[in-house]
Amino acid sequence: MTQRDELVEHKRVLKNARTLLADTTRNSSELAAVVAEAKASLAASRALLRRPVTTLLTPQNGRTFPAIDELVARIERTVAHANPLDDLTALIKSLVPGDTDPGVLMGVLLEGIVQVLLQRIPAAERRDTVIALCTMLCQRLNLLDIGLS
Repeated sequence: MTQRDELVEHKRVLKNARTLLADTTRNSSELAAVVAEAKASLAASRALLRRPVTTLLTPQNGRTFPAIDELVARIERTVAHANPLDDLTALIKSLVPGDTDPGVLMGVLLEGIVQVLLQRIPAAERRDTVIALCTMLCQRLNLLDIGLS
């Protein structure tokens, strides 16, 4: 190989090296942009996880349910107290003689039971827990004594 051929070969290798360096720099910049976007997305997700969760019930047909709105408001106030379970029990007892539709009230209470089961009771224990709840309900209503269970 002559000196001229070696020089041509070195120039070609140098040109390839510069092209690779330029590509690497461009790819590095693109990767940095992707990483920055991912960090921003992660920060936004963390912010969402840290904010308090509120549930808005928006009726599909435009109907509103003042009794449910009042129940939700009372429950939210109840949760703010030092002993929310005592307050929740008192709230439920105060709603029974009121104008609240009994079916709606029982539906809300049932949803509370479902949420506790799904979020706090391990899946393997849910069946036994539901059986125990049904048994307690029957006992509380004296259904076992009169043979209705």
